[in-house]
Amino acid sequence: MKILPPVIAFSLMITTGLLDWALSATRVVPLTMGAGAAAIFIAMGMFLLIWPISSFNKKETTHMPFGTPSALVVSGPYQYTRNPMYVALTLIQAGISLFIGRPVSLLAAPLFFVIMNFRQIPYEEKLLTELFGDEYLEFCKNVRRWI
Repeated sequence: MKILPPVIAFSLMITTGLLDWALSATRVVPLTMGAGAAAIFIAMGMFLLIWPISSFNKKETTHMPFGTPSALVVSGPYQYTRNPMYVALTLIQAGISLFIGRPVSLLAAPLFFVIMNFRQIPYEEKLLTELFGDEYLEFCKNVRRWI
């Protein structure tokens, strides 16, 4: 079953938020600290979510995780991370979780990381290796999976 990563991220946020609400969890991150950090994380995440799309558009290839790319994108944020959109979603989740500041909600970002790292990214890496071979493998040697 193919579920888009933003749907996974959003679902984790809702699930952890509902669990926090159901458990009447108390805030573990002070609002004053959480709000400032949340704003920074969310802003960085939004920037990193938008920037890669322009790199895909320049190469005229898909940015959809279950699409078939027609070109290998190694410019823009891909010079620093092979998965900037997943880094972005993780940052946004971390920011929202810090703002909420409750224990279970703080699990959303790490859970998303685990799902992407062990399920989604290996699928994409296999596809890109099949499509772009040595060019993609060389890219992997020079750019980290996350950061």
